[in-house]
Amino acid sequence: MKVLALDGLGLVLLEIGDAPGAARRFTEAHELASSTRLIPLASEAAAGLANCAVHQGQLEEARKYAQEAWDYLKEHGTAGMEYPDLVYRSCAETFDALGEAENARVVLESGHQTLMDIADTINLPEWRQSFLENQPDHKAIMEMWERRQ
Repeated sequence: MKVLALDGLGLVLLEIGDAPGAARRFTEAHELASSTRLIPLASEAAAGLANCAVHQGQLEEARKYAQEAWDYLKEHGTAGMEYPDLVYRSCAETFDALGEAENARVVLESGHQTLMDIADTINLPEWRQSFLENQPDHKAIMEMWERRQ
């Protein structure tokens, strides 16, 4: 699916520090997902666009895209998303960067609860620990959560 490929490429470009290139790919993913009514995937691309905007100092744009992604999560939960943990992390980090502590806190609480709900279904303690600590977005959410406690 082209939307997922564009989103994945955006993630890679952002990871290597090419925020403008990542923003182009996330924009393509967002437009394609929106035009084909793949709203969960459009929300994921919006979270990527929020990250790019923060990296580029475009804070109003970051707010717009983070709010879009967060609104989806509030209304629909993680249904239909490929990487909801990344969306939670992006929204929390974006709201934090914007100085919107209350929004960041609420997003982080929701993301943490979602992770814990999944972790609670993992019967083997070492696998549960691996789920929470070895996936970068999960680990980041857990670390943000612990810092706020």
